[in-house]
Amino acid sequence: MSILSNKRIVLGVTGSIAVYKAADLASKLTQAGAQVDVILTGAAEKFVTPLTFQSVTGRRAYTDDDLWGNEAHILHVGLGHAADLSPSHHVREIQLPGLPTVRRTAC
Repeated sequence: MSILSNKRIVLGVTGSIAVYKAADLASKLTQAGAQVDVILTGAAEKFVTPLTFQSVTGRRAYTDDDLWGNEAHILHVGLGHAADLSPSHHVREIQLPGLPTVRRTAC
C-alpha cells in the first residue's frame, strides 16, 4: 500500500511547456493511489485540454470557467478543504517511489 493511497491532491497547472510534465506527474500520482484533482488556468489550456488530465486521473479536470461561475465559490473552497496536499500546504520535501524528489521552500 502506497503512502498516497486515498490521499486527495490538488494540482494547479499553469501555461508553459511544463504542462506536459504535470500530466505525467498527475498520472504517476494516480497510479500510486492518490485522488488527483487538477485545476488548469486559461494559459494551460493553450497547451493541453482538460481531457488530457481527465484521462490520466479518471477524475474531472477543472478550468477557470468552472471555478469562477455561479456555484464556483463553493467548488474551489470545497476542493481546497478536501485536499490532503495542495499548493497552499507548506511542503519542504516529498520523496515518492518512482518519482523525483519534490522540493519546495515554505513561504
